[in-house]
Amino acid sequence: MSTIAGIIRRQGDAISQDDTERLLQALAIYRPEVSRAWRRNQAALVCSLRRFTPEDVFDRQPLNNGGNKPVLVFSGRLDNRDELAQKLRIPSAQVRNMADSALVLSAYEAWGEESPRHLLGDFAFAVWSPLTECLFLARDPMGMRPLYWHQGKGFFAFASAAQALHALPQIPRELDQERLAEYLALIPWVGPSSCFLGIQRLEPGHHLIMQNGSVRTTCYHRFSAERRIELPQDEDYVEAFREHMETAVRCRLRARGEIGAHLSSGFDSSSVCAVAAPILAERNKKLLAFTHVPREGFDGPTPRGRHADEGPAAAALAVRHPNMDHILIRTDERHLSELDRHSQHTSRPLLNPSNALWINAIRNAAEARGARVVLTGQWGNMGLSFDGRMLLPALLRQGRPWAWLRESRALQRQGAMGWKSILSQSLGPFMPEWLWSRLSRQRRGDLSGLFRLSALHPDVAHALDIRARAEKGKLRLSYRPWHDGRAARLMVLYRVDLGDSYLDALAQAGVVERDPTADVRLLEFCLAIPENQFLRNGQMRWLLHRAYGDRLPPEILYARSKGLQSADWYETAGRERDEMAAELDRLEASPTAARLLDLKAMRQALDDWPTTGWTRPEVISEYKLKLLRGLSVGMFIRKMEGGNE
Repeated sequence: MSTIAGIIRRQGDAISQDDTERLLQALAIYRPEVSRAWRRNQAALVCSLRRFTPEDVFDRQPLNNGGNKPVLVFSGRLDNRDELAQKLRIPSAQVRNMADSALVLSAYEAWGEESPRHLLGDFAFAVWSPLTECLFLARDPMGMRPLYWHQGKGFFAFASAAQALHALPQIPRELDQERLAEYLALIPWVGPSSCFLGIQRLEPGHHLIMQNGSVRTTCYHRFSAERRIELPQDEDYVEAFREHMETAVRCRLRARGEIGAHLSSGFDSSSVCAVAAPILAERNKKLLAFTHVPREGFDGPTPRGRHADEGPAAAALAVRHPNMDHILIRTDERHLSELDRHSQHTSRPLLNPSNALWINAIRNAAEARGARVVLTGQWGNMGLSFDGRMLLPALLRQGRPWAWLRESRALQRQGAMGWKSILSQSLGPFMPEWLWSRLSRQRRGDLSGLFRLSALHPDVAHALDIRARAEKGKLRLSYRPWHDGRAARLMVLYRVDLGDSYLDALAQAGVVERDPTADVRLLEFCLAIPENQFLRNGQMRWLLHRAYGDRLPPEILYARSKGLQSADWYETAGRERDEMAAELDRLEASPTAARLLDLKAMRQALDDWPTTGWTRPEVISEYKLKLLRGLSVGMFIRKMEGGNE
């Protein structure tokens, strides 16, 4: 994975070497193996190259086929090289010696702005055409590689990270306080805005054309809400699903060095590992499977329905594969030091600081063992392990009460859901928002309210009418269930942008994370098949059980509790109380942080630090979510304001 940047002037002097060097220096934190620049007249493109695939040894970016032909910089990986080569009529012998970037440039020369539609994989790229003075930017549909841009007076600039753009003196570093307030309120990341004024995010599945001072962005890919796949037999869905999943995993194993993977006791990462290990065994390669577990001797309480130690269930899978090295990961890193590091690498604050501790511990362990690629399963809930429970309200909406009753009884008999949960899931989608909110408060308190989860200052929330903004972004602050599983998953797909997370992995440990469960072909299949393939006769995740029931151990398939990552988070946080208090002092001196954050409530939470009750939902909300998130956003604000003392 490379990082890229560029600047185009529409008037005035040619691009200076100083500007080019500034961009290259800003990208140096992403640990390039080689950095190069192309500069001519009023245009410059730079690439900090890090080689992860065998074909990357042929990469010579910025790439130009000579003269006034287009120049390309590319970040990412292609998964349809052979198909692309056939379309472009490139001989197979020639393709073997071509980097992915060369194929992308050939695709652009052949199809222009339609080229991203022909590409599969994780990518962001830019092409400058000197003859037409046209700049073209594009990101993959899942947004696995970030790309930001700025249009200034007489110039246009882009980069993999917003901070890299701030290396140019003509782009001021100014926070977008409204966007940060929305971020604190967990409002979906919809639209092109970033955390910085004047810097736009190229959204996933979009391309941009800049020519003659005019900028046009176009969405070239959307997951279909109407497409339906109807197959003759239930088993046909299983066979097709296995094919998609194996393809998704196999194309992400194209790598130099060892392959690592997350391995929890959940369905997603375990399924990825169960598919990857046999493929690697065929190549006489091993899979380094990393499982995060609490500290030695941890016996603290866990919330109901959760288990703290995911090691035993993960080990039950690992023992089935002789080529799988199972590695337990513990971490004693501090939240504040992680937040300090993170703010230097990415263009937004962390929303889940506790998760970042173990994720980065795995990244570091992978690098130490020679793994350059780490497989994940972050998008599994949208396809691979979708549980199908939204079939219940769908049956009622379709006027099939007897089918609903049969499925509900089966769920209750299986012990998958109690009657209260069944009725809540089934009837909740049809209730008015006010009624659902009232019943939720009566049942479990106001735990879903904004100020239980967010440190956003109430005055700011009121001034910005955060509730209206949340509704516009299709965020239900009451968390009322959906009646359409496909619509719910599409909403999630369009509200999340993980590009900066992959950039963080590159800066943190020099590794690239690849997620087979985010494969566009796999997701399109899972979105299009009937919901009764995910829930049948009381068996949630019915598709996964049929597809991998012979590959996953009972400890994972039939677990009665769910793994709790970073179960000892509160012990780590408790040792940081003095540092947190000092950080709150610094935040009070920051005008932006003092305005956006409810620092008084955060300090009160610190003063009232509990000695017990860490499994109670209200305590988890107050400390793991509200306090740590508030500190995350506050530190990001302070760092971006330059207050680094």
